[in-house]
Amino acid sequence: MVTLNAKATQAADTLAPWCGPGQTVALVGSSGVGKSTLLNTLANKTGEDVQATGGIREDDAKGRHTTTARSLHTTQAGGCVIDTPGIRTLHVSDLAVGLDILFAEITELAPECKFRDCTHAHEPGCAVQAGVAAGDVAPERLERWRKLAEENRDNTPTTTGPRGNKKPQGRRKRR
Repeated sequence: MVTLNAKATQAADTLAPWCGPGQTVALVGSSGVGKSTLLNTLANKTGEDVQATGGIREDDAKGRHTTTARSLHTTQAGGCVIDTPGIRTLHVSDLAVGLDILFAEITELAPECKFRDCTHAHEPGCAVQAGVAAGDVAPERLERWRKLAEENRDNTPTTTGPRGNKKPQGRRKRR
């Protein structure tokens, strides 16, 4: 994760590894989070070339919907950036492999758990909880893994039948 000030010129330096020649980055997020402001910084836009931005509403501190269409711009570093309109929500899905890599310390301990369907929360014989107790797994990493795994499970479609159609899970009658 990278934290930056969208208005600061250092933002372009921070994001330079992703914004160089031959690279294209899309700015995605809720309305009012600073996507267009960041675009203006990355592309060093001034005067009439500046992408329109708006402030947040005073009554509820929510962002205003200023950008209404996608647009492509060249960055100072020679890459391209796509500015997009704000979205309400962005969900992760089908990320099991990525989670396994990102949280390797949990993935490597999980097969040693007593129960195959261990949630790593409260079960006896949980190797991951033992790793937390031993200081090999940071508790906050386990909590992040748990939240992302749950979101992935909730948002990933189940494809069990032909062409991705779900099959009924009931028993079939024998003839």
